[in-house]
Amino acid sequence: MVKIYDEDEFEVFNDVPVIAIGTKDNGDEHVVAIGKNAILHAGYNTKIYKPFSNFRILIDDYEVAAKIIRYAIEQGLNRKLFFSPRMIVQITRTFQNDITPVEYKVLEEVMLNARAREVIIKS
Repeated sequence: MVKIYDEDEFEVFNDVPVIAIGTKDNGDEHVVAIGKNAILHAGYNTKIYKPFSNFRILIDDYEVAAKIIRYAIEQGLNRKLFFSPRMIVQITRTFQNDITPVEYKVLEEVMLNARAREVIIKS
């Protein structure tokens, strides 16, 4: 789950990290839906991506993960991004091995790409 809280610990976004990407007739890809709604859009011209579902690594698709995080921030803050938020990321999932420094860096870069001002990662 992706959860976004404001500074007063009030939950403002809580959804599954899933994205539906459709392909137009000319081959261009576009985001159809994100979160629970994305699961409903699986079909002929639409693929479902789960960038955080690999049991061995933290993120298996950088661009898709950044889109999901950016969407979560925009929805959680009601699209009022006059400022870049500080992101504190809590990794709650257990992995086969510990999170590597490379995976920490990738996670930090995903958050910065999603318009975070500062990223603090806790595991």
